[in-house]
Amino acid sequence: MRILIISSVYTGDSGGVATHVVTLARGLVRYIPDATVHVVTLASRDESLAPQEIRNGYIRKNRGRLEEWKLERRTTHEFNGRRVVLGRFVSFCLENWRKLLPDVIHVHDFDSLQIGWLLRTVYPRTRLILTTHRAPTDWRPERVRENEKDCYMEAIRLKNCLDRIVVPSKASATILREQGFNNISVIPHGITPYLRSLDSDESTLATLNLPSDAELIFCPCRNDEHKDLLVLVKAAGDLHEQINKPTVFLLTSNPEDIDPSQALELLDLRTIAANHRLTEGKDIIFTTPFQWGVPLATVYRRAKAVVVPSIHESFGQNVLDAFLFEKPVIASHSAALKDLITHEDEHVPRVVESGRRRLG
Repeated sequence: MRILIISSVYTGDSGGVATHVVTLARGLVRYIPDATVHVVTLASRDESLAPQEIRNGYIRKNRGRLEEWKLERRTTHEFNGRRVVLGRFVSFCLENWRKLLPDVIHVHDFDSLQIGWLLRTVYPRTRLILTTHRAPTDWRPERVRENEKDCYMEAIRLKNCLDRIVVPSKASATILREQGFNNISVIPHGITPYLRSLDSDESTLATLNLPSDAELIFCPCRNDEHKDLLVLVKAAGDLHEQINKPTVFLLTSNPEDIDPSQALELLDLRTIAANHRLTEGKDIIFTTPFQWGVPLATVYRRAKAVVVPSIHESFGQNVLDAFLFEKPVIASHSAALKDLITHEDEHVPRVVESGRRRLG
C-alpha cells in the first residue's frame, strides 16, 4: 500500500496537528509491513535549505519506507499566500506522481483537503481520507455563510466526496455522526516527540522575570474561537485575591497579536486583568507561544497547575503534555477534554509512567 500524506505542518513544527501527522506517518510504516508513506509538507521555520535544495524548491529525506518531501516555506505573501501554497503543492505532486503513485491520499485539515480534491479529480481511483483537527461545534445553517471551513464540511456531508474522515477523539466523532457524517474513524494524537529528555533552561524564566518564590499557573493556549481566555482572566483575578503567596498566571496568547476580527472582549484582556487587580508582568503575563522543546518543557516543569480554557476541543494535546510532567490540569467540561480528564483522573498514571520512562 502506498500512502501520500499532505499537511502544512510536520516534524519541527509545534502543535497537536504536527504531532499527529508525525506519529501517524511513523506508525503506518512501523505497523503495516507493506506500507510505503510519502509525506509532502512545508519545511519548518527552523529548517534552512542548502543552495542546491533551494533550486529544487524542496528537501527530500529518505527514511526507508517513509519518505519526506518538504517544500520551501515562503515568508512573503505572493498575491494570496494560501493560493500560492496550494498551487505549489498541486504542481509538485503532479510532477512527481510517478514517484508517489499513492493508493491513498491522506490530507490534514482544509487547505490540504483542497489539494486532495484537485489531485483526485485527475486520478479518480485514488482513495481520499481527511483528518480534521478542528473542534466540531453544534450545527446551524448560518455557519456555511460565516466560515469557509464549514462550507467544506457541508460539501463533504452533502456530496459524500471523501472515502473516510479521521478525527482525534471520540467526542469529535460523536458530534460529526450526529450531524450526518459517515465513515468516521478515531486516531488520537500521541505524546509529542519534542518534549523528550529535556532539561530546564533558566534563561526562559529569566526573560519572563518570574519571581523565584512565585507559584506559576500556566495556560498554554493560543487565542482562537474555541478558547475562553476572558473567563480565565476573570477567574485568575478572583483566585489572586484569595491566595496569600505570590502567584503568576502565564498565558501564551499575546493580546497585541489577536486578530482584530475576533470578539472585542478578547482584545481587552489587559483591561480586564487590570480591573481584577492583576498587575501585568507581576501577577499575570501575556506572552507569545513557546517553541516546543526546552523553553516549553521549562515552563511545564515550573508550573504548579495547567489550565485549558477550551469551549470546544478536538483533542487537547496540552493536557497530555501536562500529564507528562505530572501536573494537575484544570479544564472545562467540554468535547474531547472529557475523553482525557475525569476527576482524580484514572488516565494520569499511564501517561505519567510513560513520561517517567522518557524523561528519566
